[in-house]
Amino acid sequence: GGESGHAVIKDIFYQHLHQDPEIAKLFVGVDMAAQATKLWNMLGGAVRGLNNLERIIPMLQESGARHVDYGVRPEHYEAVGVSLLHTLHQGLG
Repeated sequence: GGESGHAVIKDIFYQHLHQDPEIAKLFVGVDMAAQATKLWNMLGGAVRGLNNLERIIPMLQESGARHVDYGVRPEHYEAVGVSLLHTLHQGLG
């Protein structure tokens, strides 16, 4: 957790995700340290809220709506899932 978690997101997840040039273009000019912290916090909130779906569903819906505004398309989510699994594999061995 903490700062090490942010580094895992920045150094493993986003490095893997940005292997897709189309997705990497979505992050031009983005402060990746800040972005990693945002994702780390969102993932933590989602995990903590798994026992209270009524609380996390609106949070995830709002996040999805913001991502549409950023240019994310449905087909990008497969790459995100692959990158999350890659990150778990790297982090947990």
